[in-house]
Amino acid sequence: LERGWVTGEQLMRAVQAQDSVGGRIGTHLLEMGVLDEATLLAVLAEQLGVSAVGVKALDGIPSAVVEMIPAPVASRCLSVPFAADEHTIDVATPNVHNLDHLDEIAFCSNRRVRPHVANEVRVHEALARYWSIPLPERFSLLLARLDGSRYVWNGSETTAEAASSMASSTSAAPRDTSLSDDDRDILATRDDHVVTVATRPASHELGLTGLEQRLRGVTSSATIGNLLLQYLMQSFSRAALFKIQRQQVVGWLTRGNTVDDAHFGDFALSLDEASVFADLAGGSQLHVGPLPATPPHLTLATCWGGTLPAESVLMPVRLGDKLVSVLYGDRGDQGLAGLNVERFDRLRGIAAAAFERAIRARRADSGAHRAPR
Repeated sequence: LERGWVTGEQLMRAVQAQDSVGGRIGTHLLEMGVLDEATLLAVLAEQLGVSAVGVKALDGIPSAVVEMIPAPVASRCLSVPFAADEHTIDVATPNVHNLDHLDEIAFCSNRRVRPHVANEVRVHEALARYWSIPLPERFSLLLARLDGSRYVWNGSETTAEAASSMASSTSAAPRDTSLSDDDRDILATRDDHVVTVATRPASHELGLTGLEQRLRGVTSSATIGNLLLQYLMQSFSRAALFKIQRQQVVGWLTRGNTVDDAHFGDFALSLDEASVFADLAGGSQLHVGPLPATPPHLTLATCWGGTLPAESVLMPVRLGDKLVSVLYGDRGDQGLAGLNVERFDRLRGIAAAAFERAIRARRADSGAHRAPR
């Protein structure tokens, strides 16, 4: 707050989120998108007076080091050993001053512990990767967005050295992650406003990992949108993407049965009207179930031939704390029994990272056109 990296309002929101769901204030600030990962890591290193470790240090940890600490101990102590010699073990943890935890790790490894601070979310990621400890759901979406942002910002891993260097500078500031209305307009131009494609059997299943790989490096909003629709159509008979433009949700891309192109192309709903879309804009994470037969939802029903589906899924995609798009799917008059909704957290993260790349590419392109020759 002293350095102007967060506002008082943002800090208060993070504290309120902490009171509501627990966890660390820094993690909530990451989820809000007001700090980037390296900045938070630098702050923690400076505040706690220890060195920091980033993503690179936790990648490729030798199995011999992993085996020094049993999974229950690593989980209970929220600690990840990442290097060791005959006398010392280096451990990444957000709890660098918890002597009970450090003593337990020293006992298990028979070595002196050298603690390094790490972001909470990266420690949980490493625990899931190396010890198969289930990753808490709240971190799935955050990790997908952070990984996308890391490539957007610098195309490389965040190193402990870079974080420590940042900590020594009192003038450093987080990168600008703000979105203007013009930025959010990148999600659709008039010539790709509506794309309707008849449902076809997929030649092969497109999983989340495959989707993420195919989206890597893609900066065309239309291509991103159509790949997302391809994934959704594996679970639904009808899918759509909506964009947020100047306090309105408008129809953008759609596929599936009984889609009325004309009505979907003209669909626009104010976020000031009471609807599921307004709930998502207000912070709701997911809608699964029937849509109430209220005027805004009945307007949407005109896009589907005039009938509301039995049940539908609406998934918000946010950059920071701003809603930029909504992913939609339904199965017509059939319900959603058997649908695995847990994977949609990761899908939203993948979509957010892809849209962020599109926005950054547009900004870079606009800057290049304005540069003097």
